[in-house]
Amino acid sequence: MNRVMLDRLWPLLTGLAVLLAGVLVLEGYAARRAADPLRITIQDERIPSADEDAGEAPAALERRDEAPPVSPRHAQARTLARRA
Repeated sequence: MNRVMLDRLWPLLTGLAVLLAGVLVLEGYAARRAADPLRITIQDERIPSADEDAGEAPAALERRDEAPPVSPRHAQARTLARRA
């Protein structure tokens, strides 16, 4: 190979090696970290028809707000959803 080509290639290969080493470090950190997965359960799986959806939208929202949150994260998610 040409020496000029090799001189241009080494910085690129070094950068690639640094990026791959960083990925491996992050993967190792994530594997050691004991994070419990967040499980979400859907309690009411009934899909409303088009007529029910249009007529009962305000009532459904009121009922949803009256139900107590399942967990503190659920309450936080509900507050963030209202802001959006």
